[in-house]
Amino acid sequence: MQRQLSGALAPALALALAAGAQVPAHAQAQETRGRTFEVTPSVSLGQTVTDNQVDGTNPSGAAESITTLQAGVRVASRTGRITGNVDYSLTGVMYARDSRSNDLQNRLQANVLGELVERRLFVEALASISQQPISALAQQTADGVVRTRNRTEVSTLALRPRLESRLGSDIDLQMQAALSATDTGGAAATSDSTNLSGSFKLASATGGKFGWSLDGTRNYVDFDEGRRTVDDRLTLGLSLRTDVDWLFRLRGGMEANNFRRTEGKSQYETWGAGFLWTPSARTRFSVDADRRAFGHSHTISLEHRSRQSVWRYSDSQDVTRGAADTAASLVGAFDLFNQLYASQEPDPVLREQLVDNLLQRNNLQRDSQVPVGFLTSAVTLQRRQELSLLLQGQRTSVIASAFASDSRRVDTQSSAVDDTVAGNDVRQRGLTFTLSHRLTPSASLSVLASGTRGQESAGRRTDLRSVSAFWSERLGPRTNFSLGVRHAEYEADIDPYIENAVIANLSLRF
Repeated sequence: MQRQLSGALAPALALALAAGAQVPAHAQAQETRGRTFEVTPSVSLGQTVTDNQVDGTNPSGAAESITTLQAGVRVASRTGRITGNVDYSLTGVMYARDSRSNDLQNRLQANVLGELVERRLFVEALASISQQPISALAQQTADGVVRTRNRTEVSTLALRPRLESRLGSDIDLQMQAALSATDTGGAAATSDSTNLSGSFKLASATGGKFGWSLDGTRNYVDFDEGRRTVDDRLTLGLSLRTDVDWLFRLRGGMEANNFRRTEGKSQYETWGAGFLWTPSARTRFSVDADRRAFGHSHTISLEHRSRQSVWRYSDSQDVTRGAADTAASLVGAFDLFNQLYASQEPDPVLREQLVDNLLQRNNLQRDSQVPVGFLTSAVTLQRRQELSLLLQGQRTSVIASAFASDSRRVDTQSSAVDDTVAGNDVRQRGLTFTLSHRLTPSASLSVLASGTRGQESAGRRTDLRSVSAFWSERLGPRTNFSLGVRHAEYEADIDPYIENAVIANLSLRF
């Protein structure tokens, strides 16, 4: 599935964007009625020399020289009936000594929205391909280039048609279906899954002091080598806006699922409450908590930004239904800088260009490079907490984040094998710190330190710590060169290692 997605889906989505925007595809950027359509190809050449290939199939301390050649394209459109982004790259990984480890790695992030009937009928397509850890309790690496048996290429495709309508003068109707499929490349076949869901929502039109809503959902998930589960939920909600800053919510309903039964479904009463506080355009605080069939779920979110800082905290607990939900990454530099410049550049397309240029000048990656999560093969209850901070000075930027996740299986009837099998609880903790300093208008120095820990209730534990430093020089408006060093230590009962590496990279955006 990965090869099919990377070979056909990404170009197809890019073509759809171009067709929907109705502008010449050869143009790198055009302005159409104040909106932007952009195609940005890129290439990069990288070289990593490591004193330890770390893969458990090789002798400890086996040195290796790894060459990477990457070609990519990013398509963004905010015009016409089709809008969204497609970001695809193909990386060839070549080992000087162990040619059996040579690999092709695909990366895809796509989110495309088609407006089939104006303001009524929409279809959203989402797709991703990424390298993800199979287990939180097996060998981890600080670099996706360095080979490990505990990593696989995960491909996910989702289609979501949605109908929106107004009934009478004050009732909004929304109906949505979603079909998604996840493929783990054969390395973790029990995590391959197909998800089908449907939902409807009736709600009072926004703007009033009092509001109500009626929501119904059905979620169906079928793990290829596991079990099929289904859960239904019907919820009636009430809301009260006391002033422009405060919104209070109250809800109750019924839930039915087969998480603990081989035949039929168990029914449960549910109830919950929450509030939203927005004291200013720069601050937002939201809390929701519900009593559910599996115990309780909650979502807490706090965001605040000033002229030179962004603070974000999130805490959530809910069921997850497969690899697409549980194998997630941390908030990255792009999200934080994008929020920081929200008031300075309100246009999302121009702000994205501004942030991308800033990241390239400071040799910062768009997404977090820290491995988080693992592949699951049954419905799982996961609590996830994350705190992120961005501080930007005149020449220096600091990004810090901490995360924690706890996972346990909810589907007690499934015998599929993953980290949560046999009632095992899995906990992950981690810290990351990035410091970037501009030495000159074209040169910068960046330092990244991170530490992650995976632990199970049975007692097994793994720790990965790494620190790296990079010097980056902008050779031209679209050309960047970086040179750096890395030190990593992995502590575990199986396949521990210490690794040192020198890394060089030359990148060009057209």
